[in-house]
Amino acid sequence: MRTRFVTAAALALVACQRAETPEQAAARIQTETEAARPAVEAMMAAYGRHFTAGHTDSLASMYMDDAHQLPPNMPPVHGKEAIRQGLAAYFANGPIGELQFRVENLVVNGPIAIVRAAWTFTPPAGAPMPADTGVGMAHWHLADGQWMIAEEIWRSNLPAPPPPPAPRRRG
Repeated sequence: MRTRFVTAAALALVACQRAETPEQAAARIQTETEAARPAVEAMMAAYGRHFTAGHTDSLASMYMDDAHQLPPNMPPVHGKEAIRQGLAAYFANGPIGELQFRVENLVVNGPIAIVRAAWTFTPPAGAPMPADTGVGMAHWHLADGQWMIAEEIWRSNLPAPPPPPAPRRRG
């Protein structure tokens, strides 16, 4: 009997709660964003340091198990292990260069964050790749108190490479 009363009282309390107004939601999101900003910015800085150092496993640990990467001009990559393997292959090609981020926009709503960040890549001296800048967006989840990347996409500010020449016709 007591269990039924407690259950009925809990249901009545939930039914009496008012829905969050748009103003209340905006204030809550602003508060959550401000509270999460230091942690997200620290994670972005750590990502840059780990990338610059070629720390494949440290980078991979920043992704959710079922994360998605949407790199430019390449097929999507799904899963932490596939992301780790892609990073390891990239780092196997020699000196990496320096990657830095600047968070341009952050919105946090409960356990979900959307981050837009500008990035700068400086290759090592004598490397065949050019310096580059760009922007990326990532969807992060708060899991067990830690922000982790669930999805990310990025693009370069460099122009796309020209298409290969058309095959010559014989005739």
